[in-house]
Amino acid sequence: MESEENAAKLSDDQFIHGEALINLHFGFPFFDLNVTQVVVTKEGTVQSADPAVNWIITPLNTEFEMASCNISYLFQDNNFYVQWNNFRIGHVSFKEYDFSFQDNKYLVRR
Repeated sequence: MESEENAAKLSDDQFIHGEALINLHFGFPFFDLNVTQVVVTKEGTVQSADPAVNWIITPLNTEFEMASCNISYLFQDNNFYVQWNNFRIGHVSFKEYDFSFQDNKYLVRR
């Protein structure tokens, strides 16, 4: 995703308490909701931006402190991609390893 010219990189000042709000270019159905905003976290999750609704999507969720990470997102057609690059967990067992992983949300019209 880093080579995509339309990909946006989240900066540290976009995060409040480890969460960044993203306005989607489309809504996607999630149970009985039409989701138009999501929160991306430094811990590796995408979750509801509405505090009254409690859902979380977890491509990689850590219970340990996250030591470092670069997060990018991209809108392409009816797809919303989030990519965590150089994700390093702040635990002694994982300090030497970087992970990269991605989540994709897409609109399906029925």
